[in-house]
Amino acid sequence: MKRKRKQYNGAFKAKVGLEAVMGVKTVAQLAREYEVHPMLVSQWKRTIRDRLKHDFWEARYLLGVELATQEKIREAQEQFATVVRINPGFARGHLNLGVALAKQSQLNEAAVHFSEALRLDPTNRLAQQYLQTLQALSRTQRP
Repeated sequence: MKRKRKQYNGAFKAKVGLEAVMGVKTVAQLAREYEVHPMLVSQWKRTIRDRLKHDFWEARYLLGVELATQEKIREAQEQFATVVRINPGFARGHLNLGVALAKQSQLNEAAVHFSEALRLDPTNRLAQQYLQTLQALSRTQRP
């Protein structure tokens, strides 16, 4: 009797592949943690890297979010900047780029991206709040 191969969905492959690309853990550690063969982890890592080289903005966005949660703000900013370059109509990309810029005290650039997020999605409350906060800060810093 043949043993049926285990199949993994795309979200699982992307999650493991992104973790491998970020390098927080080794391929062997990830393979043990997720109970998959190390060759699969390497393959998924290679696929993510190849797609990141092209216009796969969704993976870059997810990578940026993951980097931001790890407080790797500069690296997250780079991913979000690439996302909005590839897909300038993605409001959440502009919002997250604005947050990353603001965390690095690049307030004028952050305001530009919060404004763009609001232009693309006028109901985006976070972009609205961040922009108002920046505007209040700029008013208090004027002589």
